[in-house]
Amino acid sequence: MDSLKPIADKLFLYLRDIIYNPAKASLDISELPEAFADLGKGMQYLNRVISETRGLSRELAEGNLNCELPPPGNEIAAPLKSLHASLKHLTWQAQMVAQGKYNQKVSFMGDFSEAFNDMIDQLRQRELENLDEKTRLKSHLAKTSHELRTPLNAILGMSKLAQSEEMSDTARKYAINIHQAGTNLLNIINDILDFAKIESGRFEPNDEDYLLSDLITSVTNIIKIRAMDSGLEFRIDIDGDLPNMLYGDPACLNQILLNLLSNAVKYTKSGFVAFSVSGDIVGEAVNLFFTVSDSGRGIKEEDIQTLFDEYSQFDKTANRGVEGTGLGLAITQGLVRALSGDIIVESVYGEGSKFTVRLPQLIRDDKKISDAKKTAPDNDYSLVRFTAPQAKILVVDDIDINLMVVEGILKPYKMQVDLCESSTEALELILSGVYDLILLDHKMPVLDGMEIAACVRQQSSTYFTQVPLIILTANVFPGSKEIYLKGGFNDFLSKPIDIDAMNAALEKWVPKEKQEWG
Repeated sequence: MDSLKPIADKLFLYLRDIIYNPAKASLDISELPEAFADLGKGMQYLNRVISETRGLSRELAEGNLNCELPPPGNEIAAPLKSLHASLKHLTWQAQMVAQGKYNQKVSFMGDFSEAFNDMIDQLRQRELENLDEKTRLKSHLAKTSHELRTPLNAILGMSKLAQSEEMSDTARKYAINIHQAGTNLLNIINDILDFAKIESGRFEPNDEDYLLSDLITSVTNIIKIRAMDSGLEFRIDIDGDLPNMLYGDPACLNQILLNLLSNAVKYTKSGFVAFSVSGDIVGEAVNLFFTVSDSGRGIKEEDIQTLFDEYSQFDKTANRGVEGTGLGLAITQGLVRALSGDIIVESVYGEGSKFTVRLPQLIRDDKKISDAKKTAPDNDYSLVRFTAPQAKILVVDDIDINLMVVEGILKPYKMQVDLCESSTEALELILSGVYDLILLDHKMPVLDGMEIAACVRQQSSTYFTQVPLIILTANVFPGSKEIYLKGGFNDFLSKPIDIDAMNAALEKWVPKEKQEWG
């Protein structure tokens, strides 16, 4: 057994290099015993596939489309190249739309094409009516997000569910790449929504208690990998005396930091990216200072004045090939201001840049960040904690693939699930009074979800006034949730459906006496 240890060590080190540094991974098959030759060849094949496709997969997931394509011989090159071409074409067309050029058409991604082309037709019509271009674009892009989010619900839901099925490693990679690309499209749509909310003054922070250590760990783990893949040194300096339990909007803070750090990596070809966190305690609050600096190409003094303008693209010669929506820094500044903070940029052209964000946060207790326990992340975010075979649930949506997504999410709960595409048939089923929980789509032919909820709540029986109704909708504008709750619904789930949110809603609304734990 001891004689096999050197071989095992060699293979383990090779596997580690494949994962963390594939460019330097090396294995000499001739040094392995014959019994291990096939294993070695298989690992070499894995290294080649990862090396050739890793860059493009990561860039697609991040929205950075100026990247090398894998060679034609790679077995998963074709779907990756197809995704790359579609996303790159869409990005170019979106940039044309942002400039007021409404002669764009797309013919891919099914329902997505119809929604995008409908948006262009309406923008062109409004242009003929001489409406203000900026106001028209912001308003309509925000409204069209509903149509864009609906097909994305199917893309993200089905690709995530597919990963839980038995399939070949190649097929699983397809599913993962599709989910990453779909997530990137959703992030673009969310950027547009965030910008529209900020510009209209309707953005409202979602404050809650959070651990600063968890936030920093989440952000740095993501950026550390991106920096390493780009050959950059990633420096981290955290003041361990900062309070750890704070009150604020961690989701917004996460978005601000990821925007700044991702930009630093994107515009730095060599050298370093540095991230530091410090703070000043004032009574029961702390002014947090987040600093992101780099050794990148820097920003010209004349460009700093317009750096935070929407659709701003500066130094086009030096930054040729670096793509983006042009909204990232505008959104970042808007979020910082919405959180009562400020952002400062310093830069020397040709030497690098430094962004400093100040954000006030309330302190919840005196425990320091240096005392935070290190815990492993829970990767199984879709964990089902109970089953309910006696519970009966109705899901109503006029789009068949949306029903398939919800059915797949509900499958591990082992509940009795009825699916219905017809709103009128759904109302008849609900009025039968046999369901423990009802999930309703909003926009449907004949009767929409709001109208069905109104009919149910008007019935005299106690069952109809108390049966839990949950809305499933792509309408995520400010105040939407409150409108649905006033309209008779008990809860709100947005599309694309977040599995964590669905699990929480089921745990809350499925009758406790029908939940079987353990």
